[in-house]
Amino acid sequence: MEQDELEAMIPSGTVRQYVLETGWTFTDWQRATLLAHSWRPVEERLALLGRLSGQTSDEELHRQITAYVDWVEQVIRELQDNRDRRCVYALALEEDCDTPPAAYFFDWETARECGRRSGGHFRIEKFLVAERPDIDESRTVSGADFDRDGRLVYLDPEFDRVEDDFTRAFFPLPNPFEQGDIVRRVSPTGGPDGYGIVETSQKQVREFYERLKDGTHLSPPQFEDDSLRVEFLTDDGTFSHDHVLPLHLERYEPEWGPDNTAEGTRDDLLLIASMQYKGEGALDELGYYVMRYRKVREE
Repeated sequence: MEQDELEAMIPSGTVRQYVLETGWTFTDWQRATLLAHSWRPVEERLALLGRLSGQTSDEELHRQITAYVDWVEQVIRELQDNRDRRCVYALALEEDCDTPPAAYFFDWETARECGRRSGGHFRIEKFLVAERPDIDESRTVSGADFDRDGRLVYLDPEFDRVEDDFTRAFFPLPNPFEQGDIVRRVSPTGGPDGYGIVETSQKQVREFYERLKDGTHLSPPQFEDDSLRVEFLTDDGTFSHDHVLPLHLERYEPEWGPDNTAEGTRDDLLLIASMQYKGEGALDELGYYVMRYRKVREE
């Protein structure tokens, strides 16, 4: 496996290092699954899948990758095709995600170029003209998300694939995290996207796999079921949980200090919250650091 593929499969530097240190290996099927779920631009993901398809000796995997790549390319062609002008493209800019679209276009390339010039992430949705996209956004034909460089990163096709193939595979993911660890979520752009405390313990992960093995788990597992529950720090000093794959988390190791900046009080609050999960510290200490964090942010 080459470095560019490893980085595409695992955004987290912490988990990549864990994989290298432990000698963790992936089968060709697992590599294909991770690449299909990668955050890299679609063009890059398809290129990496194509390279893997050419390397693998598994004929069935080769067939499935070829079918998947053909399907993605067909979705893109259908999204871009508006020669009969029966549809319009609605452009939503990063800062306008919760407001009506910024502009409408008949031409795909014009919409994409306008979004690229905005300098931020953007989304293009394709509507049937008769469906009044400014009124009912649930009637989109299809859509796509782009990064700041105008590269396609996510497709929202009109119809989901029904084939049960490598993209739906479930298998244990490398997970170096323990309950109480302080982490930051890695965003698709590579920067931090929230700081929090891991709530799921290694013991709970083992119990989950034991239930899968003995058949007592309630439903068939899916790729996302290997997520960890993480309590993320919010702007008001409280915590709100989310479920995140370990592949998208990096260990964060702040230090105690008298720093009364927003970052310093954030780090102190994360440290005291981490102690709570490890059975250390007291609730009144947590309350003190919450109030201190709030005060600095309000100033």
